[in-house]
Amino acid sequence: MNILILYDTVFGNTKKIAEAVADGFSAAKAKVRLIHAGEAVPTDVATADLVVVGSPTRAFRPTAATMKAVKNPLFDFTGKKFAAFDTRIDPEEIKSGFFRKIVTSFGYAADAIEKTLLKRGAVKIAEAHPFIVTGDQGTVLRKRETETAFDWARTLLANAGSR
Repeated sequence: MNILILYDTVFGNTKKIAEAVADGFSAAKAKVRLIHAGEAVPTDVATADLVVVGSPTRAFRPTAATMKAVKNPLFDFTGKKFAAFDTRIDPEEIKSGFFRKIVTSFGYAADAIEKTLLKRGAVKIAEAHPFIVTGDQGTVLRKRETETAFDWARTLLANAGSR
């Protein structure tokens, strides 16, 4: 199975998650390519059996580079199996009830990625996966998130119909 992981990152956390997912695929002997969303070309998508897309959540959305990639008319996602993930602040850690309500009401990066890829004809194989960041402006991954990402890759392989 050929797997493409497209990601963007702001503080480096989403890249760390993408790398951990790639390691999980590699450990299962899957062929995986890890590419920054802004550097992908049409053949990257065309040759992939499974596309995993990840972005940090910024102002309730994916980064511009991520959205540009998933909306790129040169990338044919029709029939492609996909899964999405994001990095986000845990709403339970937000002290202000008002701000917590805004965050949970307006959504996260993975939601927009999923919606866009479904409109483009891609086939979702798993629910979007959140990976939690903490610290000032969400600059630190929560403990064990990379291990969770590694394990998530195995789930994605099973859902995609590969070992």
